[in-house]
Amino acid sequence: MITVFEKYQIHFEYRKKEGANKTAIMVNGALATTTSFSQSIRNLEDHVNILLFDLPFAGRSREHNRNTSGVLSKDDEIEILLYLIEHFGVNFMISASWGGVSSLLSLARRPSTIEKAVILSFSPVINDAMYGYMVNARRFLRDQDIPGGAQLLNSTVGKYLPRLLKVHNYQYLLSMVQG
Repeated sequence: MITVFEKYQIHFEYRKKEGANKTAIMVNGALATTTSFSQSIRNLEDHVNILLFDLPFAGRSREHNRNTSGVLSKDDEIEILLYLIEHFGVNFMISASWGGVSSLLSLARRPSTIEKAVILSFSPVINDAMYGYMVNARRFLRDQDIPGGAQLLNSTVGKYLPRLLKVHNYQYLLSMVQG
């Protein structure tokens, strides 16, 4: 755990590679946690140090931030990301999905250690389908309706995923409400 701005407790994983002198930070998308990058890590861990983190409302950070409002502003998200970049001397940034927003806004502030960034699967526009997904996902999470949330996820965003990943989506959503 690392404390950011004496306000947020951030769970992080720093995977140090013997002999590596560069560090990559992986920036999660909406509702994602450090486990979201498990496949990506396998391709990078032999080349760079890897920094993963959970935002205050997600994953292993959530239980340590119960006294916060639960709402994280985009500015707070950017400041957390910039703090981690500076603290760990991050050289590369890799973001997925909605992590692209805070990544791009952080990059606009030109952190001195960042050399390269990869922004994956990002759209700055919320279309009607995504808006409907977000509204319904929030409702399912609020009501702790795991089957409904998993069905929504797997029939929309995960529509073309293999069955095994759809099962993983269900287990992941279950862990969010049980944590």
